[in-house]
Amino acid sequence: MSVPLTVGGVTFQYPQQFDRNWGPTLTGWSTAVTNVLAAFPSTGVLTLSPYPSSTLNFANATNTGFLALTINGSNQLTFNGTPIGAAAALTDGHVFVGNVSNQPVDVAMTGDVTISDTGVTTLGALKVGNAQIATLAGIALTKLASTSPYFWYVANSAGVLSPIGVTASRAVITDANGLPSASTVTPTELSYLSGVTSSIQSQLGTYLPLSGGTMSGAISMASNKITSLAAGTNVGDAATFGQLPGPAGTITNWVRYTPSLTGFGTPFGVDFMWRRVGDTLSVKGTFIPGTPTASAATISLPGSLVASITAVSNQYICGSWSNATASLVTEYAIYLAGNDSFVTVAIGNGTFLIPALGNQVSTAGQDFYAGFEVPITGWSI
Repeated sequence: MSVPLTVGGVTFQYPQQFDRNWGPTLTGWSTAVTNVLAAFPSTGVLTLSPYPSSTLNFANATNTGFLALTINGSNQLTFNGTPIGAAAALTDGHVFVGNVSNQPVDVAMTGDVTISDTGVTTLGALKVGNAQIATLAGIALTKLASTSPYFWYVANSAGVLSPIGVTASRAVITDANGLPSASTVTPTELSYLSGVTSSIQSQLGTYLPLSGGTMSGAISMASNKITSLAAGTNVGDAATFGQLPGPAGTITNWVRYTPSLTGFGTPFGVDFMWRRVGDTLSVKGTFIPGTPTASAATISLPGSLVASITAVSNQYICGSWSNATASLVTEYAIYLAGNDSFVTVAIGNGTFLIPALGNQVSTAGQDFYAGFEVPITGWSI
């Protein structure tokens, strides 16, 4: 029984022993084999032609079909339709990228990264933004570019970070743009606020200022005392030790003062003293007139004291005055009217006292003496 043999796509029924009429079949088979072997020249090179029918078929793993080894239109050796080996050419600086057909394609690098023909990749300028930096990237400060030391970095009007210098050892405040700037406050001054628990101004408002003020409560000095106290001159004034009441009421020490003298020009050598005796002011003093004028001759009381209206309602002789030369001493009266803050030098007109003018009772350079006692408003005992 013959055996089927295929050569060059043609099947021959190759005869076995005892078969008859095998001559033509054997001749055809031998011719086909000879033609196939003609593709193997003496140089050892197997030549298949022509394209595209020059193919070597390999049975698949299950012997259910063939896998072709052939050449495609790009002169690439393919196996079962897939190119194998290196491409025929690749453009300088390009790469192979698989296309939708799972075939390698020569493409240029574009986008954020480029590549050289030596395989070195380069990240393009301004290609890394906030979105490309991971939240936990942990970029070290040493990776940032160095700049001016001890400067603050703030966004300027264009939104660009810029360095600004702030004066050292000063408290920092913000300006109209919210940028840090140095104030005039030093660290030492700022430290005075340490421990503050409430408004400083509110706390200061509860204290009496050094310049004085009105107390709203009692003052307890405990075992301390008030020193360097001036003698009281008005109702409600504190009294010094020498002003303490005696058997006849309050008697104070003598206190010097400079009265206002009218009608006597510009006096000099002014030396007046006063003290309180109960409800009465006692004054004595001397001066030398300048050039007397035709103005009423008066002597002011100390401070803001005013004669008591209830004690004096009309003219009231309260003292005397005198002027002296080497050969003459003249003494006249001083009178007071109610609610005055001064006394008036008086002269008589033969019937009653009248106010004297400065040039009537004094002469320039002539010593002038005065003494008087006046009941004072608010000093009643």
